[in-house]
Order: sequence, then structure tokens, then C-alpha cells
Amino acid sequence: MIEWEDEPELLRRFVDGESVTELALAYGTTEEIVDDTLMEVADYTFAPSDEFYPDVPIANEDELIDRFVYGESISELALSYHTREAQVHAALNRASERMQSSAGLMNNTATHKDIERMDAQVSYMNRYADRLNDEAERIEAHADYMNRYTKRLNEEAGRRDQQSDRASEILAVLVVVAVIGFTFFVLVAI
Repeated sequence: MIEWEDEPELLRRFVDGESVTELALAYGTTEEIVDDTLMEVADYTFAPSDEFYPDVPIANEDELIDRFVYGESISELALSYHTREAQVHAALNRASERMQSSAGLMNNTATHKDIERMDAQVSYMNRYADRLNDEAERIEAHADYMNRYTKRLNEEAGRRDQQSDRASEILAVLVVVAVIGFTFFVLVAI
């Protein structure tokens, strides 16, 4: 049995090249359980469904934006607000539109306070843009990991097909030998 707290390590080891057979031995279980666990982990890691993360409206989008700007990832925010990442993306897009539309041009009558407020808003927007870039890099790394996982699944399937083909060939040879042996036994008995 593979415990849920061992699943991320199992997935990492598989993606890094260990075979299902090696993992089954390492975890003291069967290849079938390793296969099932890898597929289950892949389902909720790489393709979270509405079952895991339903659409829940985000009540305080300003708080969400602040949390994002100050370092929380989209995934962390989705978990925290019990919603899907798509909902967080939508809230961030709305916030971005609000920021862009509220950044009106200063005129000659702007006060020192107005300039300070605009500087703070520009700083906040720059930090927001930096966080979006960080999140894009995280998503790219996640996509690379998914691609490596898929490649490993294909390699493992190919290895198993070869094993299955060899087993079929051996079985065919054994059947032929048995038929010849039986025929020889019958001929000798007559």
C-alpha cells in the first residue's frame, strides 16, 4: 500500500526514470498498485477536475490580489479559496483591467499626494507584473514536468509491451514443445 504522503515522492521517482517494477519493490507492493497510484496522482495533479475544485466565487478579490502580489501562487490561492485555478485567473484578469483603467494621466493640478498615490500604484502594478512572470515560469516548469511524466508512461508501456511479446513467444514455444512431446508419447505408446 502506498500512503498518500508518499505519492509526490513516488511521482518524482517515476518521472526521474525509475520503472514501475523498481518502485513496486521499493514500496513493497505490486506493479498494479503502483500503476493505479500513478494514474490517480496524475489525475488530480495534472488535470484537476471540477470534482476536486468547483467554481466558487471569490468574495474578496482585493485580498486575493494582495496575496498574489506578495508571493502566493495561483495554485495556493485556488486551494485557499476552495476554487479552481481558472477562477483565480479570472479574478487576476479583472484586477489587471481595473488597475489599467484607473491609472489616468496626471494633469498640471496634481498634488504631491496624488503623485505619491500614483507612484505607489505603479509600484504595485510592477510587482503584480513580476508575480505574473514568476507564475508563468512556474506553469512552464509544470508543463515540462507533465511532458516528462507522459514520456515516462510511454516508455513504461513500451517496456511492458516488449515483456508481453516475449512472454507470448515463450508460451508459444512451450505449447509447440508440449504438442511434440505428447505426439511423441502417443507414437511411442502405440
